[in-house]
Amino acid sequence: MIDGYFVDNLLIFGGLGDRGYSSKGYQISALSIENASTATLNRLEDELRILLRSIPGNTRLQVRWTVDSDYRESLLGYYRHTESSARNEATRNARNRRFVTYWDAMESHRLRRERIHLYFSSAIEARPRDASTYGAKLHGLLAACKSAHAEIENTMAPIVSHLGGTMKPLTDHGHYCEFLRFFNPSLIAQSGAFDESNFDPLQSILSNCMQSDLTPVTHPTGLYMDGLYHGMLVLQSLPMTTYSGMMRLVTGLDFLGYEVTANIAKLDPAREIEKAESEAKKLERALASNPQTRMRAALELRLARIRRLVSNEIIPFSLQLTIRAWAASPEELSSKLSALRSAISRMEGARSCEIAFPTTVRNFFQTTFPGWCWDRYTDHTLYIEDPHLANLLPLSGSTAGDIDDAEAIYEGSNGNLIGIRTFSNISGNCWPKHALFTGKTGSGKSLLLADLLAQTDPYFEFTAIIDNGRSHLDYFNSVSGGQSLVIRPNGGVTFNYLDTHGLPLSPHHLSDATAVVQRMIGLDQDLERSRYRGALISRNLELFYRECHREWREKYPDRFRTVARCAALVRQQQAPEKVVADIAGQWQEWISRFPPGSSEYQELLTEVPNELIEEALKDSNGFRLLELSFAFFEPDEFPTHSQFHDWLLATMEGRAADADDLRKLTTLLHPWRADQGRYGFILDGTTNISFSQSHLHFELSEIPESAPELRSLVSFLLTNYLRNEVLKRPNSQRKRIVIEELGSFLSMEEGDRIVREFFERMRKYNCWVAAVIQQTECMSQGATSASVLGNQRMTFVLKQSNRLEIERLGKLFALPDVVQHRVAELREPTAQAGAPFLLLDQQGEGSQIIEGRNVLLGSDATQPTA
Repeated sequence: MIDGYFVDNLLIFGGLGDRGYSSKGYQISALSIENASTATLNRLEDELRILLRSIPGNTRLQVRWTVDSDYRESLLGYYRHTESSARNEATRNARNRRFVTYWDAMESHRLRRERIHLYFSSAIEARPRDASTYGAKLHGLLAACKSAHAEIENTMAPIVSHLGGTMKPLTDHGHYCEFLRFFNPSLIAQSGAFDESNFDPLQSILSNCMQSDLTPVTHPTGLYMDGLYHGMLVLQSLPMTTYSGMMRLVTGLDFLGYEVTANIAKLDPAREIEKAESEAKKLERALASNPQTRMRAALELRLARIRRLVSNEIIPFSLQLTIRAWAASPEELSSKLSALRSAISRMEGARSCEIAFPTTVRNFFQTTFPGWCWDRYTDHTLYIEDPHLANLLPLSGSTAGDIDDAEAIYEGSNGNLIGIRTFSNISGNCWPKHALFTGKTGSGKSLLLADLLAQTDPYFEFTAIIDNGRSHLDYFNSVSGGQSLVIRPNGGVTFNYLDTHGLPLSPHHLSDATAVVQRMIGLDQDLERSRYRGALISRNLELFYRECHREWREKYPDRFRTVARCAALVRQQQAPEKVVADIAGQWQEWISRFPPGSSEYQELLTEVPNELIEEALKDSNGFRLLELSFAFFEPDEFPTHSQFHDWLLATMEGRAADADDLRKLTTLLHPWRADQGRYGFILDGTTNISFSQSHLHFELSEIPESAPELRSLVSFLLTNYLRNEVLKRPNSQRKRIVIEELGSFLSMEEGDRIVREFFERMRKYNCWVAAVIQQTECMSQGATSASVLGNQRMTFVLKQSNRLEIERLGKLFALPDVVQHRVAELREPTAQAGAPFLLLDQQGEGSQIIEGRNVLLGSDATQPTA
């Protein structure tokens, strides 16, 4: 029996010499075709043909498809992250309920996981010959093997990415685990069986992994190994025609315990042309003496093959496709083999052969060794051309999403589990995958989002929810370290729009404060008049801030000296080309590296030279102490709306040029005062909200419909504060902002601008944005639609009955007809079956359509037993 070794993440069969072979395996995510359009299937065939044509001539390919119920490592990784990072008991319990439920289903074999591996294998060339020692020669050969496989990986990885999949190279331990599964299917149920401590790299593959003998059996014909009966089927004749995804007839059977192995070798076109020409000549001679229609048809086929080979329209390959099944009893094995034979026969007339002799079974068993593509036993090896071979590759299946690194886990549609990540990690680049949730009323979209928030809570340091109907109040109440605020007139919540929230006074803040005042007095439809009002407000705000700073400086001279010391410190540490940069940006970058109050911060302050501090106190040469001082204001030291209003009243008489405009401005700002207006303290007073907490929940549903200007203004302020908080936090922290009822948000004045900014800018600050929308009509066109759809990477589509809305979804997200039909067929959510959903998940250059369901699990299982 063939044997080999695990060497530097390669499989070496037959030794490092001219009789040896090197192989390397890759785990491929299953390509889901359940809801694929005809165009997608055709593209899949084209991309697979490119993959096949890219195989080097001296390299062979093995495609292995297996199915089991093993989610052990994925679930344990999920559990370990719960134990190490879950900060809230409710989050811990929610994640542990998922873990315990799915672990029990796995051990009961009620789960299904399909795995796909590609192995590329090449003969080892006995070079370099100029090595001075035998050891140096071996090292040179190994380096050459690794280099060759690296080139193959660089070629194949982009092709797999185009297919919408991922290609993960196997390590020595990964190869070891695959051989363990191959020889010992029963190990899946044993805890610790795949531990790295059991792996000895000095031992051979068989010594490491084969834990029982191969015993021939005759009823049914096959082998007895690992306490299980094994039988073999081999593809005897090809289908008359092929189509993309037809192998799903075999791989989609609803039982476990079988695998499909395809050994593929690229043939020499010139030799195949010679062979076809020789066969054609024989047929021509036979036709001359005994013309028959059948012989004439065979001749035409040979001539057509020659034309296609000469024109490079096709590439010839050989295929040996073997299916191995195993079961605990002979009766169960016979039933499986019968079902597999029936499935093959439905593949457009393909035929299979059940291996009848134990010796032959043993031979075919060896041809299915992972990574072994050079076996001399070539019975039932078939000639096949690349279009048909692409359709017979067992690469499709029930996708598991990001199950190996899952932040959240849900049930799939085929007994599988699916993993979801809110942050993608492609080529080492981690970035947020903004999400949309859409579905009709009662479809479960808010419950799904709330559950996703709960499961992924350990990954985030900051969560802010802008709610409209208390959809997420239960989730928020389950976590600690947060604040929930119901926004209403005279409700006791105060947003001081003149508060910089720990940041220096910046042009950006002045612009925001100007925008708030403009909304207080009402936006002018006349563009020129609106610009004049904005300039007038901005100039007066700047003068008002200068006056506030003068008073603060006189009142707190020691604190002002600290400001000068910090300004000097920032100047000292700043690169010369950044000296004239905006002080707000400099300060934000600085405190992200050295948070105020930290030992590093205090130590650096004490080291600033006095002469640099004195220079800063003169506030010349770009130190900008006025702007920086506001980063040191306490919340109750910031000016308020009433004070600004009083200052305008007191100073406008001395400015005759703008007196009339200022008089109108003060009149329109009067209703927003806390002492005399109709909105109470909501915009006038000291800010009583701390945006530095880990969880924030804002409920807007109690702002009356009769006060749209208040809703618009509060939303504008909220989003500005949240944006500032996101910017203020280090980029190493994960943040997220959730917008419930996006349609209502977009209907507000300037709501579309806010949404665009969130979806366009938050990614660079490591902030995930999620939004819920019931009807997508408001997103059918315009800049907002382009911004949201261009920047979101996950779309959760739940039950939708409105045909017009389904058609809109199809246009917005380029959904094929089959997916649109599937959306309409999704069942209504129930307590037992949960809420079904389709996830449109963009993966690299491709995308996957994953079907799952959100089942609300009970609270009786909170502590895992594994």
